[in-house]
Amino acid sequence: TTIGSLNDILGAYYVITDQNNVYICIQQGISNTGVVLNSLNKPTGITSAVFETGDGYAWKFMYNVGVYNAQRYLTSNYIPVERVPSPGEIGGKPITELSASRAEQYAIQQAAIPGQVIGVGIDSSGIGYPKNAEIRVVIDVQGGNPAAVANAYARTDNNGKIFQCIMKSKYDPQQEYAFGAGYNKTTWAVLGDSTGTGTGAALRPIVDLNPGGMGADPRNDLNSSALMYTARLVGNEYQTFNVQNDFRQIGLIENPTKDSASPAPLTAVVAAAMKKLYINPTSVTPDTIGFDAIVYEPAFPEKQAIVDYYEPVSDTEAIVHCHQTIDTGWEEFTDTTGTAIQIGDNTGTSIESSVTGEPMLRYAGMDNFSGKILYIDNRVPIERDAEQTEDIKIIIDL
Repeated sequence: TTIGSLNDILGAYYVITDQNNVYICIQQGISNTGVVLNSLNKPTGITSAVFETGDGYAWKFMYNVGVYNAQRYLTSNYIPVERVPSPGEIGGKPITELSASRAEQYAIQQAAIPGQVIGVGIDSSGIGYPKNAEIRVVIDVQGGNPAAVANAYARTDNNGKIFQCIMKSKYDPQQEYAFGAGYNKTTWAVLGDSTGTGTGAALRPIVDLNPGGMGADPRNDLNSSALMYTARLVGNEYQTFNVQNDFRQIGLIENPTKDSASPAPLTAVVAAAMKKLYINPTSVTPDTIGFDAIVYEPAFPEKQAIVDYYEPVSDTEAIVHCHQTIDTGWEEFTDTTGTAIQIGDNTGTSIESSVTGEPMLRYAGMDNFSGKILYIDNRVPIERDAEQTEDIKIIIDL
């Protein structure tokens, strides 16, 4: 990771492949002359060990973005990142109940090793070292012993300058990387023997200080910096979402409650925010009802609501789905059977609720005035129909 002066990440160090596998790049491919090579070989390994591809790049597999997370959270600009909780943690499940991708990721998390030296940075390449050579790098920690020793060697070019350090005891594509374990921020690195007359090299060990080590929590390893909230609206969402009129706001509400005489926490997956007015549609037909028309009681014209859509149920019953605003006021309609109701230029009569004590404007699924508003986005009108699906995503950069 390259961190800038504003703690921003300047260099990309991870990839996602066409199989939705996410990898961290541990080592660049560099030629014998010190030229950085393009990454040409797609990483495919899914083990917990760091592995090398034929182009000299070394990769650490982190996790696979499963089908569910890919559909809901994967975009051209964002990769979903999560830590799979242990069975005993909040939200944790037994391993046998995890999907294949999450079980795979959990195994990677459990195999993580704290305090590894994942690389050696070169602050100064020095001069005068043996040309085109491999020089041992000594890595140690002040005031303690590492749980496992990290090995590295430095590569020099034909001018005797150090251009790369490899986390192995010697060059061998088949040899495993030796990152060690138990190192901390007091770790230091210097060149070992076989340095000849070279001077001026300055090496900096890069210790993974994330809790649990590399792979234990991808949110730390990938420096996650945003939260995504997503909802997929499919048709009318089982008669809950309005598909006859437009919507113009998207938002986040914390802890809404049910709309009832005795408010309680809202636990349903979906809930309508429109109230319902049941009427006898004596002279009312759907094609004569204008959306956003005013519905009111002729005897009390101050008792108003705005029509969201009209739903015919039978020859003797229809539902006017509606809402109230600061312009209409929030007056309750008269709770009397047979009250005249004016809907634009049409007249109907109210039908009493079969639920004792329920007002004429029947309760919505959610109380519009409950909860804490965290975010609102005002959009141009979005038209809906029963065959339509929307993916709504709200992204908060932290």
